Amino acid sequence: MSSLPCCVFARRHRHCFAGGKYLPLRASGKHGDNVIAFARADMDDTFIVIAPRLVLSALHAGLAPFKSERWAETAITLPERLGHRRYRDVCTGTLFEVDSSLDVNRALNGWHFALLRQDR
Repeated sequence: MSSLPCCVFARRHRHCFAGGKYLPLRASGKHGDNVIAFARADMDDTFIVIAPRLVLSALHAGLAPFKSERWAETAITLPERLGHRRYRDVCTGTLFEVDSSLDVNRALNGWHFALLRQDR
């Protein structure tokens, strides 16, 4: 787990953030339009970034006020090359066993964003 500021973290992993392949990811479900996600991947490392977007419109559309339900029924579909892996949240240390999709409610878990790194 890292407590480094994001800019320092990105510099330490420049190989992936600057030189890795950018992979846009699609969110679907109840609040799919209110989530942006992408991955950066190279031969050695993979990171997935998830963040809310257009939150005011989501609030008007009924975004749940309780953190435990806020992003319920929303998932990110992963391409095969990113699926069936384990990822660890860089900020919280939470480990995710991922098949072909990632539950946004669990990934964000009350945070404003998630930065997941492939766990080895």
